[in-house]
Amino acid sequence: MRRGFRFALVLSVALLVGCGGGGGAGTTVPAPHPTQSAAGTASATLSLTIPATRAAAAAARAGAGAARRRPAYISPATQSVVVNVTVGTAAPVPYEADLTTASCASGTSGYVCSLTIPLQPGKVGLAVALYSGQNASGDVLANGSETATIVANRANAIAITLQAVLGGVTLTAPSLSVGTAVSGVVLAGTFLDPSGATIGANQTLATPITLIDSDTTGATTLLVNGTPGNVVTSTSDAITLNYSGASIASFTISASGLTLPSITTITVVGGPPPNQGSGTITFPGIADDTISSSNPNYGQPTVNLTLSSLPFSVTPLETGYSGTFTLSLDATTCGTGSAAVISVTNTTGTSFAATPLNPGLCKTTVSDGTNTATLWVAVVSTTIGVQ
Repeated sequence: MRRGFRFALVLSVALLVGCGGGGGAGTTVPAPHPTQSAAGTASATLSLTIPATRAAAAAARAGAGAARRRPAYISPATQSVVVNVTVGTAAPVPYEADLTTASCASGTSGYVCSLTIPLQPGKVGLAVALYSGQNASGDVLANGSETATIVANRANAIAITLQAVLGGVTLTAPSLSVGTAVSGVVLAGTFLDPSGATIGANQTLATPITLIDSDTTGATTLLVNGTPGNVVTSTSDAITLNYSGASIASFTISASGLTLPSITTITVVGGPPPNQGSGTITFPGIADDTISSSNPNYGQPTVNLTLSSLPFSVTPLETGYSGTFTLSLDATTCGTGSAAVISVTNTTGTSFAATPLNPGLCKTTVSDGTNTATLWVAVVSTTIGVQ
């Protein structure tokens, strides 16, 4: 079931006379369509109250709940309302009301805007949008649409659900502790429209959002309404987190594609320092040496090259770490100058390229600033001696 602010367009199709759906003086907008016969045209009045303040918006929501109606969300930042009317395959025709025009009158609780729309019997499409700027400018704060069949000589009630447009979301930031597994940690969300106004509870979002967990270790799992997932469709969705208790760095939960900052940091007490990852540096695609247990590099990752080899690229990996690494060469095993076993193009970065120069076994050390790992480079000659 869709949730949101519902209002009614109450239509009376007869002799160009229409009955509106609420209080406030209406301003008739001339019909852009060719004039219809008197028996086939009617007008409908849309009445919309825009709270003057956020406190008034909260009071309106509370009043709607007391009346056993869906909570009404109309942003106090609304500056204009537009209704697009579509008949058949014709292009939509817009009708607009600004807070600064005669269509809107200031009252004790805000502005009451009335918009009179000409309609005719038959199927009609209505799309309503609230904007943060005048003349349908700025951000869309809420929208909704409905298709209805207008019947002559009868009051036609059309209920349109306005769904909130999300501008940003922030979540509570619980503190987790290494060694303590927890389930169902509540991440209570505060949802904002593009103007920064708070969207109330039980509001369906015009566009679902996808939450992004920066932890890639598998130690954390996001759940929405008790099911593993990260797609949020309503401000009433229950967002929770499971944590295995593993030693991981602090991480973030964020939402992309929004106009307001939407990132929350989750602190893991006892975990590695931020951006230090799991503490284990590996070299994907590079096997450990298995030639002889007497070799100093036995059982350790080793790059095997010949003097004729092209430069070889190495990309270290540390789960949870997104920074750069440093590479240092052991002078004793790697040599220097004309006796150097290899040369490297860089000593800081996310990958390193080694070029073979002389036969030998070179020991290198890769570091993230806190943790280190050893990588060996073995270079052999391709020359075959003839006795």
